[in-house]
Parts: sequence; C-alpha cells; structure tokens
Amino acid sequence: TIQSMVENIGADRLLWGTDMPFQNRHCTYRQSRDHIEKYCDFLSQDDLDLIMGGTASRILGLSKG
Repeated sequence: TIQSMVENIGADRLLWGTDMPFQNRHCTYRQSRDHIEKYCDFLSQDDLDLIMGGTASRILGLSKG
C-alpha cells in the first residue's frame, strides 16, 4: 500500500503517476489527483507535496516557481 511504502522507504523516494490519457476511460486527470488526496489522509501535507511533484522536481533538477 502507499502507506507502507511511505513508512518503509519514505515519501521523498516516491513519485505519483498516471497512465494518461489511457486511464481517462475511468476518471479524469483531476479526479485521479483528488482520489490520492481524499483516500491518503494518512499523508502529511509535506509528504503529499513530495509524492505529487516535489520528488520528481528534485530528481529532474527543477526549481519551484
């Protein structure tokens, strides 16, 4: 589960992704993001920010802003 992955390897080593555009048969991109935020209420805001883009930004050398 996502919770066990966060506990065992850390949010700073996880990336969120989708199979867009193929998954939109079931939900939209926004709905898939909302699903994570709704059902992963065990995540702190910092962990959620890392998983939803912060880790990818760090790995790719992108700056915020």
